[in-house]
Amino acid sequence: MADNIDEELHSMVKDIVDELESAVNGCLYRGVDGEFETIDDGDMNEYMQNHDEVPEQVTVADVIEKRGLGDTRFEVNSSKELCGGRTLFTFGGPNIWVHDNMVCGYWGSAKVEMPFNPETRSAMFDWFKEYWEVVKA
Repeated sequence: MADNIDEELHSMVKDIVDELESAVNGCLYRGVDGEFETIDDGDMNEYMQNHDEVPEQVTVADVIEKRGLGDTRFEVNSSKELCGGRTLFTFGGPNIWVHDNMVCGYWGSAKVEMPFNPETRSAMFDWFKEYWEVVKA
C-alpha cells in the first residue's frame, strides 16, 4: 500500500512540475475543452489540422488560478521584501504545495520534493512577487 501511495504522490508532483515548466516554456495551451495540454512546436501543425482555432497559450498564473486552492503564503524579511512563497494545490490526501523553487507533496508519511528548472524557478518567484505586491498594498 505504501509503495502505491509513494508512486501516486510522485506522479502527482511530477505532473504539476511538468505542467508549470511547459507553461514557462510556452508549450502549454488551453484546448477546446478548456483543459490544459502540452503542444510542442512540432505538434502544433498536427493540432491545427484537427482544430479550427489556434489554442490559447497558458501562463504560470493561469495554471495557479486553475489548480491552486487560494491558500498562498509568503516568506518575507523584516523589511517586508519577498524571499519566497508557496501556494496549495491539493489538500487532504495528498497535500501538495507549489513553492517558488519546487513542488512538495505529502501523503501520510510519504514525502516527495521535486525542484524546478532555473527558468521555472524565476517565473514562479516573479508570480509570487507580483501577487505579494497586490496583497501587501
